[in-house]
Amino acid sequence: MAKTKPVAARTTLPPGKYFDRKLFFLSGVLFAGIVLTLVMLGSHKSPARREQYLQAAPRNTAAQETLAYRGQAGVDALTLLERKSRVNLDNSGMVIGINGRMADGAKHEYWEFMVNGKPATVGPKEYVTQKGDYILWKIAKY
Repeated sequence: MAKTKPVAARTTLPPGKYFDRKLFFLSGVLFAGIVLTLVMLGSHKSPARREQYLQAAPRNTAAQETLAYRGQAGVDALTLLERKSRVNLDNSGMVIGINGRMADGAKHEYWEFMVNGKPATVGPKEYVTQKGDYILWKIAKY
């Protein structure tokens, strides 16, 4: 009887070609994963939110005109503000000064209290922050 080759030997690819294809596939998957991760990291904030964060960064000057911080679950915005800065209140409880920067009534200035990019509808003592809230105080004019 004549010797015959096993059937499996005829259907397998040479080792070099099999590993080259597998390596090519895996490197393509890895590249796609990296690109997707970078895109997701850069796009989770809208351009308007990115600009808001850049403009709201506290300045290191005595006459600071903005102050921003993150909310903490269950803590009111005024308490967080007092933890982070020196606060001046008028008799009614309205914030009139932060870190020595007083709102000038003659120039029609006031300290505006904003939550997540929108003017707050209640005062800072009444607003109980949530984790992730973006609180911004800035000098505004009326």
